[in-house]
Order: sequence, then structure tokens, then C-alpha cells
Amino acid sequence: SGIISFSINGYTSQDIAMILDEQGVQVRAGDHCLDPMAANQDVVRISIHQYTTEQELQKVIKLITKL
Repeated sequence: SGIISFSINGYTSQDIAMILDEQGVQVRAGDHCLDPMAANQDVVRISIHQYTTEQELQKVIKLITKL
């Protein structure tokens, strides 16, 4: 289990969340559940759990690398 937080130059977290949502991937965008002292508050978070499949991870990686 874990959470991956990231940002991509040229995109807001909302942009990334909408693009991924259109492909059936739900993520959390913005500053929810973030340490208020974090330097960049505009991040995307992906939660990974024991039920997350290898196929789901590969799909997310593929979509993100296209951005």
C-alpha cells in the first residue's frame, strides 16, 4: 500500500485528474491530505493498495508518460 504524489510541468493537478478520469483512472488532485508545509501544493496523488493489479499500474504509467 502507498500513495504516490507527483506533478507534471505544464499541467495543473486538475488537468491531469481530468485527463486520467477520461481514461477511467481516478486520482486525487490539489492540496487534500497534504502536509501544509509542502512546497508544491498542486499535486496529483495515486493510491496503491494490495488490490491494485499490475495491469492497472501499467495503464497509469502509460497514460502519465504520454503527458
